[in-house]
Amino acid sequence: MKKYKSLKIGILLAFVYFVINLAIINDYGISWDYHFHNYAGRHLLGLSVPSINDPSPVPFTPPDPRITINDPFGPIMSIVPVISENIFSERLKVLPFDSAYNLPSIIYGSLGVGILFIFLYEALGFGVALTSSLFLGLLPNYFGYVHTNMKDIPVAVLYALSIYLFWRLANQPRIRNLILAAVAFGLAFNIKINAITIPVVNLLWFIGIRGIRRIRDRQAFLPLLYFL
Repeated sequence: MKKYKSLKIGILLAFVYFVINLAIINDYGISWDYHFHNYAGRHLLGLSVPSINDPSPVPFTPPDPRITINDPFGPIMSIVPVISENIFSERLKVLPFDSAYNLPSIIYGSLGVGILFIFLYEALGFGVALTSSLFLGLLPNYFGYVHTNMKDIPVAVLYALSIYLFWRLANQPRIRNLILAAVAFGLAFNIKINAITIPVVNLLWFIGIRGIRRIRDRQAFLPLLYFL
């Protein structure tokens, strides 16, 4: 019962946060690294990328994003916003290019507020969950990055989701929870490489909670399998 209640409230918070940010999406523009990630995403999708001989849309400082299309980030980070821009701006023409490009970050950010609420509601109760999710959603850096940062918001959200799913795995050691936790980590890593610290955080927490001796029992087998 508690699980379904947390899910309903989490979805509601995420929806309200999404509507608020969608209403002001056109008040924001592109970030300084837009062209780097945009061209990398277009390259991965097989879409046209401006040639070094073409006029640049803005004055570029070295390195020129037209020749740095092999972006040193995960492919998911580059591809998703370009798909959004291609669909909602270039094809359907319902959003300006910058708003269409930033739309996935708003979706990620809204999900992040909901995920944090669900996690903390199940772990620590309603008061802590509501306070923490509101604090996150109204944090100036988070609120601003939701509209301008195509990499840090997605990886932060999937970072939180990965930790939540591992927490569930530790408390409910089932194959399904193991798969979900592993997939969440894989997605986070395919956005930004600093997600590599997720297993470290989970391992330190797991050892700290259970202790060295207790991790040898049967209940610890699936959580430990996660680290392989």
